Amino acid sequence: MISLKDHFKIHLPIAKNGIFWNGKPDEFSNIYHNLNYSQQFGLTPFALTGVYGQFNGKPRPHNGHDFASNDIIDIVMPCKGWVSYTGLDAGGYGNCCFFETETVTENGDTVKMEFVLGHMKELPIISVAHWHEAGEKIGQMGKTGFSTGPHVHHGGRPWLKVGDGWQYLYPEDGARGYIDLTDLYIEKPIYNKQDLINEANYMAIIDKKLIFNNDTGEIGWFYNKKLRVPKDIDRFVKMLGSYLVSKEGVNLPDVDFDKLPREEF
Repeated sequence: MISLKDHFKIHLPIAKNGIFWNGKPDEFSNIYHNLNYSQQFGLTPFALTGVYGQFNGKPRPHNGHDFASNDIIDIVMPCKGWVSYTGLDAGGYGNCCFFETETVTENGDTVKMEFVLGHMKELPIISVAHWHEAGEKIGQMGKTGFSTGPHVHHGGRPWLKVGDGWQYLYPEDGARGYIDLTDLYIEKPIYNKQDLINEANYMAIIDKKLIFNNDTGEIGWFYNKKLRVPKDIDRFVKMLGSYLVSKEGVNLPDVDFDKLPREEF
């Protein structure tokens, strides 16, 4: 089976002045401060109400990722793509844009990704039947179609070439061939803001402290949100001198030590 995450990496479909959104909500965002990941892929609480219909007697899953804001947000191409359709799907995606990637062949299988971006404020401004590069503007976030508020719906599904035609790479399971795009996203969207708050609080606690790896004996100095790991440990110890002994430190297991953002010095 072809590895989608190795061949179809994509950005989040939101950018400002050429900078893609980092996927973090509100004050943690790098470009807009009123933006969040509002609904994940799959059998979300909203999907379980049956709002997306039924499949084999069960609720259909939410077949994409929703990003919401009340600000004016630019929606852009998340990767290079061939725009196959733009228009209004009044009962579903509203003002939307469909586009496809180039095909990839591996182990005899030829696959492409098809993406949709929906609920835009107005009809997309991007031209149809042309290739467009990542970052090109498609439109602005809106609430057209079946929408409970301003957001963009981003869905993606892989297609497998079979003879002269194409079929879903994965069997229909209620999502109409669409898949969870988390592994494909370059910038990982954060759904739970509390995780970031907890992380920020933890970073503040360990700031300007020595960090010890309980398992390997490795040592570092945490400063300005990064673990500074010395290339020359002897020089590091001599440089800190008695401060190394007197300063409060934090002991971490190897698995947590490796999670800290770092740089060597």
